Order: sequence, then C-alpha cells, then structure tokens
Amino acid sequence: MMERTAAIMLRNHVFTYKGMKVLLNVAFDGDAGMNYSLRGSVPAALAAGVTGKYTEREPGQPNHYYATAQGGTAPYTYYFRLYKGDTVYNNSGWIADDNYRIDFTEAGTYTMTVKVQDAKGNKSDGVHCTPTVVSIPEPLPAEGGAV
Repeated sequence: MMERTAAIMLRNHVFTYKGMKVLLNVAFDGDAGMNYSLRGSVPAALAAGVTGKYTEREPGQPNHYYATAQGGTAPYTYYFRLYKGDTVYNNSGWIADDNYRIDFTEAGTYTMTVKVQDAKGNKSDGVHCTPTVVSIPEPLPAEGGAV
C-alpha cells in the first residue's frame, strides 16, 4: 500500500509587512511538491501640498491656508508653520484639520509651509505656498489736498 500526503491550499491570504500589503497563494501536494506566488504592493509615497487663499492682505485681515495629502494611509494630520522672512511667526502643531487661519497683525512677507503625517506615522517633506505679502495701505489724500 502506497502512502500519500494530503494536499494543502492557502489562497489569497493577505497580510501586511512593513506597511506593504502582501498577497500569498500556496499550493502543496506531497507528491508533486510545492507551488507558491507572492505579490506585494507598496502604498504611494506620502506627499503634501498647500495653497493660500490670498497673496495680498492688510494687517488685521485673515488668510486661510489649505493643505492636501496624497499617498500614505489616511487619516492624516497636518503641521502648518508660518514664516515671516526666515523667522517662525506662528505654527499650529499637529492638527487634524486640513485648513488653517491666521490673522496678520504686522506688515511683511509671509510663507506658509505644511507637513503631513499619515496614520502609520510617516511624515512628508515640508512644502510651501506662494508668499503672502501684508502691507499697510497708503492713506487716502484729504479732500482737496495732499496727505
């Protein structure tokens, strides 16, 4: 009497390894040997984007900045950092909201940068938007004369 080993099948077993989804198919027949296939997919790299609603403002006027996230794993958190020249003027810390409002109090040129963090803790590089120029308007001339 000949002894025969049972066949074992493992189909479409999905697991995650270091942030990568892996699909495993295994077929083992004791007489014929083992066949397997392994496929993996890596999530797209995490990237951030930011736009400002205005490029020109006056002191006392607010501006809204909007962040976008691509790749990685949702949900995302955002870190907004506003520079006046080379100096940090304001920052949000890590927040869940993808938009940030700032009320300008001083004239100057401001640049907003944003970083994004995904659900797995991956962080994007910082990106910045077109600078916002905040200027004090020239006073209007008095009626009938110069300022």
